[in-house]
Amino acid sequence: MKYLLTFFPLFFSMILAAQNAPAFKNPSFEGKPQHSHLPEGWRNCSLFKTTSPPDTQPGFFDVELPAADGKTYISMVVRKNGTWEAIGQALTRPLLRDSCYRFQIMLGRSKRFESPAPGGVRPNGDIRFEQYTDPVILRIWGGDRKCERAQLLAQTDPIAHFGWELYQFVLQPEQACLFITFEVFSPGKAIGETGGHLLLDAASDFVPVSCQEK
Repeated sequence: MKYLLTFFPLFFSMILAAQNAPAFKNPSFEGKPQHSHLPEGWRNCSLFKTTSPPDTQPGFFDVELPAADGKTYISMVVRKNGTWEAIGQALTRPLLRDSCYRFQIMLGRSKRFESPAPGGVRPNGDIRFEQYTDPVILRIWGGDRKCERAQLLAQTDPIAHFGWELYQFVLQPEQACLFITFEVFSPGKAIGETGGHLLLDAASDFVPVSCQEK
């Protein structure tokens, strides 16, 4: 009985922690499929104000992969003109300093991603297209203000597989952060040498865990 009495408070405290976990609004990126348009709740965090925003997929640029969760998802690109895309959102509550959180997200890649090339309008008015299929990396940033890149919380290896795979991270912020930014970036090459894309879906809550899991 002593062990049961010890177990139940621990069990319910774990449930309470999960229920109160920092979370996104619209974590599955649900919305109307549309190029250069983000689902409700998400903000364009690009550093380049003259480039188009990321896209709500599927159905554009030859991307037809079904969603991993729900009906829609996000695509972001890294361009050979040295620009790249990012999105972000304020959490329902901040990640706390020196605490650890488990976070999961589905990441994927399409076999085709044909989009207009930067500056790709020919003299006759035709638009030149190119494939954005190089592997890229995902960087997860935390900050106090919208789109702030104050601390790099996690970074993937180059995402080289096609289709969806689940990625899991244990994040340990060095300072409290309320805003999370997802940014795609060139994997170790010089900026301007990569033309690739990444698909994102089914972002989880940030569930508090022991830092021994890190």
